[in-house]
Amino acid sequence: MGTNKQGNLYVAIGHGNHGSDPGACANGTTEYKECLRIGQHVTGYTDIKLVPINLSLKERIQWVRKNLTPLDTLIELHMNAAAPAAQGSDIFYRTEDKNAGQLAQRILHMYCRESGIKERLVIGDTNSRHGRLGIIRDVQCQSFLIELGFLTNENDLNSVRAKAERALLTTLTDLFTIPLHTMKEEVPQWMQDACTWVKENDLSNGERPLETITRGEAFELLRKFTSFIKQ
Repeated sequence: MGTNKQGNLYVAIGHGNHGSDPGACANGTTEYKECLRIGQHVTGYTDIKLVPINLSLKERIQWVRKNLTPLDTLIELHMNAAAPAAQGSDIFYRTEDKNAGQLAQRILHMYCRESGIKERLVIGDTNSRHGRLGIIRDVQCQSFLIELGFLTNENDLNSVRAKAERALLTTLTDLFTIPLHTMKEEVPQWMQDACTWVKENDLSNGERPLETITRGEAFELLRKFTSFIKQ
């Protein structure tokens, strides 16, 4: 399979821990929720495999150690958090693995190019603020951790919601030579028409029609619709 030769590519979702660890929380949403949506989208269209969700970090590492081989590749999805002005995407890799560092650079560059999110740093895991990253350091396969953007920055969050799914899908299918498939759930015509209408009337971007809506998104839709009917 492309860059990782005979192995498979896996995507993991950071945080979860059986509902007790949402990760960063900001702008009416959580890191876990945003990353889960993206991970499910990417794996729904391809042969990329999704690591079981909602596990603790320890459980996730144990599952990877049991089910992946040294030929496989793992990418864990996260979103960053800091002061509201902070923007951009970073990626972490096993510090001493120069080949992994080069691949990390390619992943980050392509993802940022496709999403329009600022390209920040390629970082060895031992240079992280934790001193090491277990999902990279304690598994037998090549592993990366990508921060898709800053949850605490509204522009980054909007870009992640609008573009990260397609950007990450393009990046991984291209670099790992993975074919695209038709999504199992097809969007019916009436839903496609509705998506076109809300987009044309600036009520929504019309994307992700099969996914659940957050309370924050519902509030914003009601606000826009109220303004629309008053016109």
